[in-house]
Amino acid sequence: MALRIPPTEILARRWAEGEIRHDLEVLQSGGSHRAVARALSALLGRVRTLSRYNRRGASFSVSGRDLDLLGWKPGDRVVVGVTEEGELRVRAARNEDLPGYALPAIEAADRLLAAREPQPQLSHYERTCQQCGDLFCARAPHARYCKLCAWRRQRAQDRAWWARAGKLSPSYQYKLRAPVPAEESPIAVAV
Repeated sequence: MALRIPPTEILARRWAEGEIRHDLEVLQSGGSHRAVARALSALLGRVRTLSRYNRRGASFSVSGRDLDLLGWKPGDRVVVGVTEEGELRVRAARNEDLPGYALPAIEAADRLLAAREPQPQLSHYERTCQQCGDLFCARAPHARYCKLCAWRRQRAQDRAWWARAGKLSPSYQYKLRAPVPAEESPIAVAV
């Protein structure tokens, strides 16, 4: 029996259609607040639901695509204002928007945030092999030998174990085999 798997484009289209159908069902039949908020943002794209924040406040999320378009990143300051038409206007804060006496504290907070944010780390550790003295990249901070030296050491250790206590004689494999009756033995005894 063979399985036929459709191309990824067809699978993606089916998944998207299923998601849209599900979101429409949630909006038509109702659901939890979280499900309705998700369906609104997924279907309409620009509609966001305010989340409760510290009893009286509210917050909403901005998609990563919109942040990239604006050139914003988490930790940036924004100015929020309400227009006469009742629209919420959000824009990036400039130095003119900030009071002069707060600038030193803001700069210090920015330095602390930059220090707290994780810097991109190397996915390996640079070590010196204790056997050959060459530099090598290790995945663990406690690695002591390069790959070649570690392989040689493991091989030497295995050989020493084999010589010390490996396959003991008489062979246990022979002892474990079931005995063969004399008439079926390949070695015929001529009498």
